[in-house]
Amino acid sequence: MAVNIFSFVLMGVILYIIYSEKYLKKIYIKSLTLLVLIEMYIECGNFIDLGEFQVSYASLVEVYFCLLSLLIIVYSKCGISRTLMSTILLLVFIMILGILFIYIFPSSHKSGNSIVTWDMAINGASLQNISYNPYMIKQMIQMIMFIIDVVAMSIVFTDKTFINIFTKFCSYTKCIVVIGYLEFFIKYVLKSNAFNAFTQMFLGKTTQAYVSLLARGNGYMLQGFTKESSHYAYVLLISLIALTALNTITKKEVKWILAVLFLMIFAMSFSSYYFIACYILFLLFVKSLNGCTGKNIMKVICLIIVIICLSMILITQVDRIHDSLSTTGFIGRRIVSVIDTINLIINSNWLNNMNYLELSTRVRLGSIYETLKLSLYRPIFGYGICAVTSHGSSTMILCGIGYIGSYLWFKMMIVKSKFIKIMDINGTLLIGVMYFIINLTNSLWLRPFYEMSAIICLYSMTILYNYKNRKDIICD
Repeated sequence: MAVNIFSFVLMGVILYIIYSEKYLKKIYIKSLTLLVLIEMYIECGNFIDLGEFQVSYASLVEVYFCLLSLLIIVYSKCGISRTLMSTILLLVFIMILGILFIYIFPSSHKSGNSIVTWDMAINGASLQNISYNPYMIKQMIQMIMFIIDVVAMSIVFTDKTFINIFTKFCSYTKCIVVIGYLEFFIKYVLKSNAFNAFTQMFLGKTTQAYVSLLARGNGYMLQGFTKESSHYAYVLLISLIALTALNTITKKEVKWILAVLFLMIFAMSFSSYYFIACYILFLLFVKSLNGCTGKNIMKVICLIIVIICLSMILITQVDRIHDSLSTTGFIGRRIVSVIDTINLIINSNWLNNMNYLELSTRVRLGSIYETLKLSLYRPIFGYGICAVTSHGSSTMILCGIGYIGSYLWFKMMIVKSKFIKIMDINGTLLIGVMYFIINLTNSLWLRPFYEMSAIICLYSMTILYNYKNRKDIICD
């Protein structure tokens, strides 16, 4: 049995929140901030480790917060919106139906799952027929807990309440950025593994986490308290979007925005560059669509035409780019690996070809392609939540609960919830599509669809889209 130092710290914080506040609503608000911070930034270590049985820090706080949500729902005098409730019931029904259909209509298709992953398949393991596995129930429970939280928050939070929670989150995010610079100094300047050693001592050891000083190209991998640099890049992206949204209110966050961009660039994760591109693309569309008049519609059309033209030029120059890049540098090696993998996917040979520069690139792009292709065979209800796995969360949700289930999830989040209010259909479509694109290539499984990072990201994107019209936003 192993209990880490941070386990006692976390329990102390939870008890302090409970005993320092008299009212359930105040306990709930403080606990939400804690949950967001733990889910996003603390992946390493476990609250308790009993060998095969482990409870992560995030799992502990998720269960604690869900219990608070149930108390809020039970004791609240405010009713639940009928439209929100009908959306949620349909979503849960589709999740249950997807699992039942595995037994009623067995599939002959093969895929990676929680037992035989795509990483194992590319190393020679045989893919399995899509079928029920116990991990599906775990993910279903996670999703239902998240839905309960969304219902409770819709009851409790006004727009003003949530903006205050959001500003507090951004304040704590700045502390995480400072810690990121400390890690940068230790690894890049001192060339020491002291940061990872401290993480193991304080948070505990974790399987699948990088624990040594890892050089990539001319730099070193930064990961914060997450398991790997791609996960760190994702939480930095959420932080970047949140701080950019806060800057529309305070006009004082530019230095923090630049600080996060710096960390993303030097985290030595290729995902960082993809996320930065998504961030810039979203801001361009926001600027073009805001207050969508006829003139702005022309701006959007011109922006789309420019993107298409640039993409076509890039496609025609792919071979030249491939041949001109050196595979000794980090970025060049990853770009060449991406081009090679795409060519193999086109030739339907990505899984069997053992000649690769970067295994992670091959598995990620290949699994995303296969899962997206599988989603077309059962587009309505899917194969059952987490019956099929992928290194892309968006393709996993499409394949798991189908296109209707995915639509209902977005409807629950950005149409029917009280605290994420988008002014028009253009904003709804933009934010929904961009969230899908952002999560297309990450390796977080379904976490972006049942963790509070989803609410922070969508809320931040909403502020950025609505900021010209959001005269009601006040920071206390």
